[in-house]
Amino acid sequence: MRLHEKLDALRLENSAVEIATYLDIGSGTVLYASSSARVKQEILDSLCETVKTLLGEQDKDSNVALALRSTEALIVCRSSEDPSEAICLVCAPDVDVSSVLAAAEAAWTSEEA
Repeated sequence: MRLHEKLDALRLENSAVEIATYLDIGSGTVLYASSSARVKQEILDSLCETVKTLLGEQDKDSNVALALRSTEALIVCRSSEDPSEAICLVCAPDVDVSSVLAAAEAAWTSEEA
């Protein structure tokens, strides 16, 4: 299964995941977005900038970042093979972070293996 198919499946299997994206944070580009409704490009661009900021604030050895807000939770998982690539999940604030993060990490693991 390709990464975009895994992101579609991850979103469909986890009702708290509203948007699942595959990002090239080096170029600031959203390579793929999975959601039940069309997402405006401005929102995707802003999401990419937020991820860039979150990962830039993290230890370079860390591949995970979380941003918890009252209206949403962002779960970011950077590729261990290519640190310029990341999966970002926009979730409901009551998301089971550990479960969804494990699913995102599994998508990378099986993609990179």
